Amino acid sequence: DLAQLKRQLREAIAPFDHHCLNDVPPFNQIEPSCENIAASIYNELQPHFSGSPVTLTCVEVWESPTTGVVYSP
Repeated sequence: DLAQLKRQLREAIAPFDHHCLNDVPPFNQIEPSCENIAASIYNELQPHFSGSPVTLTCVEVWESPTTGVVYSP
């Protein structure tokens, strides 16, 4: 269900949106790089797919139109 996925994604990124990332866990302890942001979002979303026929394979984060990262464990 795409509506459910969109809600879960909004919840996963809400703590980061319009905040100083250096003040938001886990980035108050690790560098808020694109790689770490993508991994954090992946780890937040992954439990929602447990037991589901849908598989979360990666999270892609872009910091500019030409610079981004794909996190795939």
